[in-house]
Amino acid sequence: PPLLGSGIRFLAAGVVLYPFLVVRRGWAGVRVGIREAAASSLVGLLFLAGGTALIAAAERDVPSGLAAVLVATMPLVVVVLGWLVREPVPRTTALGVVVGLVGVAVLLLPGNPPPEATALGLTLTLVATVSIGVASFLSPRLPVPDDTLVTTAIELLAAGVVLSAAGLLLGEARGLALERVSTASLAALGYLIVAGSLLAYTAYVWLLANVSVAQAATYTYVNPVVAVVLGWLVLDEQLTLATLGGAALIVGSVAAVVRREFATGSERATAPAEKAAP
Repeated sequence: PPLLGSGIRFLAAGVVLYPFLVVRRGWAGVRVGIREAAASSLVGLLFLAGGTALIAAAERDVPSGLAAVLVATMPLVVVVLGWLVREPVPRTTALGVVVGLVGVAVLLLPGNPPPEATALGLTLTLVATVSIGVASFLSPRLPVPDDTLVTTAIELLAAGVVLSAAGLLLGEARGLALERVSTASLAALGYLIVAGSLLAYTAYVWLLANVSVAQAATYTYVNPVVAVVLGWLVLDEQLTLATLGGAALIVGSVAAVVRREFATGSERATAPAEKAAP
C-alpha cells in the first residue's frame, strides 16, 4: 500500500537515525526549537509525503520511466516559484522552462502516454513534482536546524507519522497479510529505507543546506535516464518516439536551466572577491 508503505519506510529510517544521533551526541546535540522543528516537519511533509509517497501511489498506474521523466521537471517548478516572488529570471532560463513544459505536453498529449498510464496517475505525478519543487524552494529559506542529520531525522519522522496515520485511516491495512509478504518485498523495503531514505535523502538535504538549489537539482537529469533504461530492461516498459522525444526536451531543458542557474550563482558568489581584488 503506497501511503502506509511509504510511512513505514520513512518512520523506520527516522527511528533508526534519531536515536543514533542521541547516542552519539546526547540530548543537547539533537535538541531544536519549535520553529526549527516546525520548519523541518513542513519540508519533510512537502517532499516525502506530498512528493515521494504520491509518486509511489501514482506508479501503480504510471510506468516508472515516464514518472521519473515528469518528476525531472522539478527544477523548472523552482524557477517559476522564484519568478513568482520577483526573483530575476534570465531569458535563457525562461526559454528552458518553456521548452521543458513543451516536453511535458508531448508526453501527455492524447495517444502518447502508454495505455497503462491513467489520468489520475499522471495527475498525482505532476502534483508530487510541484510539492517536491516547493519543498526544495522553501528549505534554504526556512529556519531548519543547522545540523543536516537532525533536520533529516525530523523530516523523516514527521512524514512517517503522517503517512502511516493516513494509510491506516484510508484502510490500507485491510487485506495486508504480513505472513504473505515475500523475502524480495522485504529486501526492497530495506533497500528503500537504507539507500533511499538514510543515504540518498540525507545527501539531498545536505546539498540544499550547503549549495544552491540548482546544484542540488542536477540529479533530475540523471534519474530519468536511469529509470527509463531500467524500466525498459527490467520491467519491459515501452519506449515510444513520443516518450524519447519528450524526455529529451525535458532533460535537455532542465540541464540548460540548471547550468545557467549554477553559473549565475557562481558569478554572484565570486563578484565581491573580484571587486576587492587589486
